[in-house]
Amino acid sequence: MKGAFWPMLRKEFRQALPAAAGIIAAVMAWQMFLYTRIGRWPMDVVLIVSALPFGFVPLWVLSRGLSTLRQEWAGNHMYLLLSLPIPGWYIAGAKVLVVTVEGLAYGVVIGAGWLLLARGSGGLELVALEAVRLPWGAIILLGGLSLTSPLATAVVAQFSYVASRLAPRLRGLALAVLLPLSGWFVTRAGTVLALPFLWLPHIDFTVHAVVDGVTVRSGMALDVAPVIGSLLAVAALFWATATLLERDVEL
Repeated sequence: MKGAFWPMLRKEFRQALPAAAGIIAAVMAWQMFLYTRIGRWPMDVVLIVSALPFGFVPLWVLSRGLSTLRQEWAGNHMYLLLSLPIPGWYIAGAKVLVVTVEGLAYGVVIGAGWLLLARGSGGLELVALEAVRLPWGAIILLGGLSLTSPLATAVVAQFSYVASRLAPRLRGLALAVLLPLSGWFVTRAGTVLALPFLWLPHIDFTVHAVVDGVTVRSGMALDVAPVIGSLLAVAALFWATATLLERDVEL
């Protein structure tokens, strides 16, 4: 069924939109409340509390990666999808893409709100305007790397759930075992797969901060090779998920 991927992707986005809009509205309302606390609460408290939702984004992506497939089986919709003449990556890809976009959207909203609060509370004045100096190539690469966390989390959750469906019984236990094992695989396999890419240059950048009126300069570097290795490991898990859906998961 050539061209079936895009209708499937649009369907996933339509289903995810109401819940995502509600969560974004709740986060924005919380940030607006914190904005009214500027001058009443200490600046550090406002900034720390506003950043707390960042910690829930990975958990939400993991939960969504599991629930998108669980809902299909619970509603007996997966049997229809698996009976269609479409490759397994259509099903897996549409769901992973939507969950990844959700995670990135939440991160952007939380980050933008934090920056507004930091500006309103005077927190940004502690950092020089040229705080981080990066060439455009590094900025683009860092932007691409920001995709890795929600993407990897969604793929790990999806593979673990699909693989657990192969267990004749105790699927919940199988899922509980597969989740950490899959995460461990991405970490360990990523380290091995990074070896051919060790020749790639690091992303070097300089941070200028003002501390007690004194400008402090520090150099930092980001090693790209382990990230590429982890992405290759994530791609392997995604391929395994698509293969299981297409060949091994019974209707």
